[in-house]
Amino acid sequence: MAQALIAFALSALGLLGLTGCDTQTTEAEVQKPALVVNGFKLSAGELQQEQALADATSREPRTGAAGEEPEWLSRLIERELLVQEAQRQGRDRERDFMRSIERLWKEAIIRLLVSRKAREIASTVQVYDSEIEASYQRSANEVRARIMAFGTEAAAQQVAKAGALETVLSEFATELAEDSGWQWYHGGAGLDPELESLVLTTEPGTTSAPVVRQGRWIVVAVAERQSRPLGSPAELREIRQAIRQQKETEAMERWIAQLRSQARI
Repeated sequence: MAQALIAFALSALGLLGLTGCDTQTTEAEVQKPALVVNGFKLSAGELQQEQALADATSREPRTGAAGEEPEWLSRLIERELLVQEAQRQGRDRERDFMRSIERLWKEAIIRLLVSRKAREIASTVQVYDSEIEASYQRSANEVRARIMAFGTEAAAQQVAKAGALETVLSEFATELAEDSGWQWYHGGAGLDPELESLVLTTEPGTTSAPVVRQGRWIVVAVAERQSRPLGSPAELREIRQAIRQQKETEAMERWIAQLRSQARI
């Protein structure tokens, strides 16, 4: 009897075609039961979906030897038998099971919601040429600078006003908590935004005014600046994509923040 049912299931799949429903296949044929396991019915269309999923996730042959049950169909039947046995034992009514189902349901519906919102955001985000150029120039401008951190404001002020930097630094050596030495920096080099702005906007041959960062007084000295010409089309495309991703991420974060602000917690 089982072999006859399996043969019927496979013949139903053959009628539908292994790669998709024929345009002449009627809805009734697709929905017609093709496999019954202890009263549980699977239509020809559902069987085809199961086979397609098995083909996409397995390297095993999609059909067995002549007269044999395909591996994907065997797993499908075994899975249904195990589900039925669990239900017979009442496992589907246990608290742990219900909690796990609730977690899976929440995860699935959140993925669906976020995926659809991401597509909606992506369809509205625009990246302008001026933004690409500004971003490129930010990374193309390279500055040879020195970042110094002092323990007191007085020492930082003296160094910031100094004409001969090295001479003044020697006078405040005990106050110098950290010194990067002379290095090349560019936009996006990993500095925090305020410090990066200070490095990139300080004129060559000058020293910035002190700023407070994490309890220390920071002074930036800039020796020289150089700029690279406009990048290649491939580089500009990468910049466009990076800007787009950043805008989409920020839009998603704003949406989530809005949901939170409207909630009563």
